[in-house]
Amino acid sequence: MYFLVYHFFILPYPEGDSPRGEVQLKHFVSEFLKTFVSFFKRKEILIIILFILLYRFAEAQLVKMASPFLLDEKEVGGLALTTSQVGFVYGTVGVIALSLGGILGGIAASNMD
Repeated sequence: MYFLVYHFFILPYPEGDSPRGEVQLKHFVSEFLKTFVSFFKRKEILIIILFILLYRFAEAQLVKMASPFLLDEKEVGGLALTTSQVGFVYGTVGVIALSLGGILGGIAASNMD
């Protein structure tokens, strides 16, 4: 609530910012399709899509293989963690690491000149 009041009074209003008329569904769908089609007309869209799919595929493979490794006994090469410990690793440590990685990655990307 406090940020709403702060932003209402502090942030500038651009000259071009004005109330819009009612947007018709036909116009909205037309503009969306133009944007969608223009994205897939990019020069190397196939390479981009393959990169995204293969990058996520490797991560999916890792997630499936990590649980047996974490749960298996030490004699067979695992870490012998309990299911509650694995839940803690994924639910707490994983979320913290993901958040910190996103923040640090954003800082690193913004500092690139």
